[in-house]
Amino acid sequence: MLYELDDPITAIRELARVLDGDGTLLATAYAETTTVPLVDIHDAVTNATDHARTTRSTFSLETGEPALRTAFDHVEVHVTDETYAITDVEELLAVYTRTGRYEAAAPTHERLADRFRQEASRRIARDGALTGTTRWTAFVARSPRVRSR
Repeated sequence: MLYELDDPITAIRELARVLDGDGTLLATAYAETTTVPLVDIHDAVTNATDHARTTRSTFSLETGEPALRTAFDHVEVHVTDETYAITDVEELLAVYTRTGRYEAAAPTHERLADRFRQEASRRIARDGALTGTTRWTAFVARSPRVRSR
């Protein structure tokens, strides 16, 4: 979850350091243009500021390869587009309540899970489903430059 870190470069270098010389790192990230319904609904029910909604990830499809190349000689990029249609509010809520985003906001937002459920239900009733395409990538990084031995 390098995309959750403020400084993924430091983490990448540390991962390279502890991998064996033939070790492999697998990292995933979304494209910066991907809209995630869970995040959109969270922002709506917590009244997130425009700044919070538009802040770019520190590790994404667009930034991941150059970041990994700071510590690995070989980096493969595998991009996938997945179309989704979410119709089950309770499944979405179960995922949401296990996220760091929820855990960080819940203490200061009364009945957050209930408000999330209500907003997700409203959107699904209006549109039939939460739909879209998620673009994400799997990075495979090999040959760490910093050896652990």
